[in-house]
Amino acid sequence: DDDTMPRELIARLSNSSTRTTQFRSSYQNQALGTFRFQRVSVDTTTAPTYSGTCCAAAPTTSTTTAATFCGCSARGVASYEATFNFVWSSPAPPSANPHWSPPTGASHAQCFSMWSRDQLATRGVQMMAETGKPTTLLSEFADVDTASAGWQIGSTFKGEPVPTASGSTAANFTADRYHSVVSAGSMMAPSPDWFVGVNSLNLCNGNEWRDDFTVDVFTYDAGTDNGLNYTSADNETAPHQPIARLESGTSRSDIFRVSSYLNTPLGTFRFRRTAIDLTAEGKVATCAKCLLPSGTGRTSIDLLMFSLVVLLGRMLVC
Repeated sequence: DDDTMPRELIARLSNSSTRTTQFRSSYQNQALGTFRFQRVSVDTTTAPTYSGTCCAAAPTTSTTTAATFCGCSARGVASYEATFNFVWSSPAPPSANPHWSPPTGASHAQCFSMWSRDQLATRGVQMMAETGKPTTLLSEFADVDTASAGWQIGSTFKGEPVPTASGSTAANFTADRYHSVVSAGSMMAPSPDWFVGVNSLNLCNGNEWRDDFTVDVFTYDAGTDNGLNYTSADNETAPHQPIARLESGTSRSDIFRVSSYLNTPLGTFRFRRTAIDLTAEGKVATCAKCLLPSGTGRTSIDLLMFSLVVLLGRMLVC
């Protein structure tokens, strides 16, 4: 044993390493094995519990010091205008009443998730995707805000519905360094449970608020209804399945499955900063446990295989 003093940073052993003679020159940097993780079950009846804290303890510094929180040290409260521009042309919309529900979302803490690919939809996201009604989703935001003492949710918003296949609507919201990401969604109607949206877009770039940016939006299946076409009869998925993107080859939609579908975006969401109030700090509260809306389910992960292959010709095993 020969303790390193002072301690040095962890470093990978490679063929140029100065920390060992056994990995140098002829060593080809092969992997020493694999770790495989496979989901074996999803319990949709159990709400998860959390024991960690959200990124860090709540800062107590003023806006003049702008403490970094979750990677964001931007000062003040930023006001944003979100413009939701829908262009529904591919795949072709139905002939009867194609429209979009009120785009609904919130600025929030980075450890909160409104929705995410491969995550089970909450009841609020389900209702947004199946009926276009935002009431349950907004109630979920309020419940999480109360349960986390204001720590998880920053500012909520709801735009006007768009009554045609293509068109625009807008909404306003605020963000601060504690609630520096934004998520939103809108139902593609009519449809079984299809929606477009954005998930945890970062509004903060280090110590600055992003000024103006636009992202393409694509269609997702909420995993709560088995319908394959725009006007399929209600047929609840049991158990619910994780949210998945609708694209060529998907098994969740006859319309999106066809090879001729080019996976084109269904529009854009634009976020434009309209003001910064440097005298405001944002909705500071004592940092509570990181909470997700109830009903998101718990995923069991099983470590199925750990294999370690040692090449005796390249390494000395004691």
